[in-house]
Amino acid sequence: MKVAVLGEVHANFRALSAALATVDAAGYDRLIFLGDLLTYGADVEETVDLVSKRLLDGRAVLLRGNHDAIYRDLLEGSSSYANELPNWIRESICWTRERLPASRRPALNTWSFSTCPTMAAEAEGASSSTMSAAQPGSS
Repeated sequence: MKVAVLGEVHANFRALSAALATVDAAGYDRLIFLGDLLTYGADVEETVDLVSKRLLDGRAVLLRGNHDAIYRDLLEGSSSYANELPNWIRESICWTRERLPASRRPALNTWSFSTCPTMAAEAEGASSSTMSAAQPGSS
């Protein structure tokens, strides 16, 4: 089984697109996004769209990073973790959230997050459950 692993995208669509082109050219059976898809980078909407498209093909899974947990929490009305972060990170979170159109926010809620043991079971044909791979503050 050929496994491709990408992480720390942080809304850098150009780098993500280039990495995915390399992965596509090499071929893969499973694509693993290690999380932290948003914050810091400028390509918020494009990143959400591209990752969402890849998750729909059945070969990709997404591990929830601490930045992914931030946006999930914000969509659920909680900002306790984000409020503990330094000002410069909170500013980036606010900037990112302002650039995530309301029409794209539901995509974040539909992303199915997995853990490493779950992915191993999926690779063997078992079903998965939704869990968080990293708790806020762990990375």
